[in-house]
Amino acid sequence: MPASAALGQPGDVVSTTVPESFTVVRSGGQETLIVKTNTNAEYQVGMGGVVLNGDAMSVDIGGSLALASAQNLVPGPYEGMLVVVVQYN
Repeated sequence: MPASAALGQPGDVVSTTVPESFTVVRSGGQETLIVKTNTNAEYQVGMGGVVLNGDAMSVDIGGSLALASAQNLVPGPYEGMLVVVVQYN
């Protein structure tokens, strides 16, 4: 966000949307795990049009995953992409 951009007026609401789940794949393999995310969240713009540090906003997105049984779990790094959509309402 450019330094001159405003975050809105007091009382405005910023909403975030994430998919219900996304897939991660083991690096160098084909094994996958499904990550279930939390759902939508809303954040109110504070006094003076400020959310947290003026032109920055921190959003926490949580998630969980069910590991495969011990005999089916392949250790290693897994990676994937989570898309977060932020919108002024």
